[in-house]
Amino acid sequence: VNVRVTNHSYGAYRGGYEGTADFRAVRDAFAAHARAGVLAVAAAGNGRVGPDGVRRGVDTDADPHYPSNVPGVVSVAAAT
Repeated sequence: VNVRVTNHSYGAYRGGYEGTADFRAVRDAFAAHARAGVLAVAAAGNGRVGPDGVRRGVDTDADPHYPSNVPGVVSVAAAT
């Protein structure tokens, strides 16, 4: 099988996650993707629902979303 692209349509907002063993494992797995020539694409997140019930976007620099914030992963989003 000659895999060139993988899709990762899952994730969570995880502030402080970067320093954990779980993050290092995820980062290392995506680095292995890149070394093998496989492009990893991940959903950028769907925002959050506020107390008023309205879904709003999130600044992923301030509140990172994973795996889309892992180095080397292409983050994709959509707007309506």
